[in-house]
Amino acid sequence: MSKLLFWALDALVLRGPESRLAEGALAALDKLSVAGWRHVVVADEAAGADTLDRLGVADRVAWFFDGAPVAEAIGALRPFDEAFVIGSNLPRHILPAREEALPSILVGDASPLAQFCAEQASDVPDALATWTITRKNLLA
Repeated sequence: MSKLLFWALDALVLRGPESRLAEGALAALDKLSVAGWRHVVVADEAAGADTLDRLGVADRVAWFFDGAPVAEAIGALRPFDEAFVIGSNLPRHILPAREEALPSILVGDASPLAQFCAEQASDVPDALATWTITRKNLLA
């Protein structure tokens, strides 16, 4: 079974003079990896091939799409059994997820267009756990 999480780079990184991994993001990636999810990072604005190394997550990410829209990454990796888009921008990440019929988590903002909203990347595992429980209850 292939379970993919399409992370927009902006949902994992704090911008500033020096971009750095958001607090709790590494723990979230690890926790979700243990739960069987594979990580895809999508930088819709070119970030550079060494980005994942600089952030210290290269060994946790299965695919990196640098300078590509979310929809392109989804199309390149179809078919998969289950997938989620995790993004920080409604038009660039969440709306393309809807167009691709994938559920989404909006990080750092709120919108009824996303299935879940999370304050930060560290909240994503809880949102996915809630999704799993809800799906099981609906299918039962």
